[in-house]
Order: sequence, then structure tokens, then C-alpha cells
Amino acid sequence: MKIIKVKCQQETDCSVAVGVWNYWDHEHVTEVHNGFTNFQILHEQFDTVVVLGTAKFPLFGFLTYSVVQTMVRVDENTLKGFNIMFGISVRATIKITEIQPDHSLYEMTYEFMVDGWRKMFFPILEIFLKKAMPWWNKRQWVEDLELKKRRQKVLRLGFKDFQGLPKKISNRYYDGLLECKLPIRRLPGSAVDKLSKPLG
Repeated sequence: MKIIKVKCQQETDCSVAVGVWNYWDHEHVTEVHNGFTNFQILHEQFDTVVVLGTAKFPLFGFLTYSVVQTMVRVDENTLKGFNIMFGISVRATIKITEIQPDHSLYEMTYEFMVDGWRKMFFPILEIFLKKAMPWWNKRQWVEDLELKKRRQKVLRLGFKDFQGLPKKISNRYYDGLLECKLPIRRLPGSAVDKLSKPLG
């Protein structure tokens, strides 16, 4: 087996909690990201989620493919994603570090595990992936950026999910620790829950 490793970095004005929330907010995927046409949760429990997505081929958006991805929150700052793309196993590691208050560094490492007959095409795959992944990562980042910034802003105004902002404008300020508890609550009947099954 040969491994192709691609690393990407980004920075933005948001906390680690907002970064984790953004990765776990499954409802935004098809609304915000042009690369996905469908996104369904197959199973979600504690710090683990399994999703089924329909994605567009890069450069050939009229063609789509299905991908099953598992994402795990390893610790407060680290997420890992696992999937198989065109027969190649992929492991993504996302580490979010708050390098100053409400300003985070994202370190994203993608590992493509090439084995079997695909090793014959390793040099071509390596060149392609090392060019395509930074482009793809940047596109995803830009699409998500305003969502993260907006979330960060309202949390610092005291916003709480399913409650909204404090009624008194004078109370719309919060400078405490921001946390992201998983899984994220959704309204009953959410479009991403059509395929999910209750435990048991």
C-alpha cells in the first residue's frame, strides 16, 4: 500500500466550538456546498456519525457518485473522517487550534491509501490529488466561512439554539467559554434524518 498525504491550512475568526459545530451541522451541506446534491444521516451517536452523500464529480458536475463517510470527534479539538472514494480509502484529520481568543487555525490532513492495481497509477494520482485537494479544500472553506462567522457573532451575543437571543438588548453579550455538545440538536423531521434509524 502507498499513501498520498495532502495537508491544508486555514485561519479564521471563530472559536474551536464553532469550527466543530460547522463540521457537525449536517443540515447545511446541500444548502451551502455546491459539491453535494444529497446528504443523509445513517447513524448518529455521541461523538460519531455515519452519513450517505451524493456528490458531484470535480469539473464534471453533471456526473455524481455516492459516498459513505464516518466522522468521529477524537477530542475537543480533533475530528477524523473516513470514507472510500473510487475504491481508495481516505482518512481525513482536522485539528482546530484556538491560537488566540476566537481565532482558530485549521490543520487538515488527507491521506489516500492506494493499493492493488491502483498502485500502477500512483504517480498520476499523486500529482492530481496534490493539486485538486487544495483547490477543493479552499472551495469548501470559502463556502462555509460566512456561516462560521455568523455563528460566532450570535453566540457572543448570547444566542442559544431553539431559544434565540436574550430579550433584553443589554443582556446580549457573552464572553465565557463556548462549547459544542454533540450530537447537535435538530428539529423533528429534518431532511437529513430520513434514513436514520433509532437505536435498538
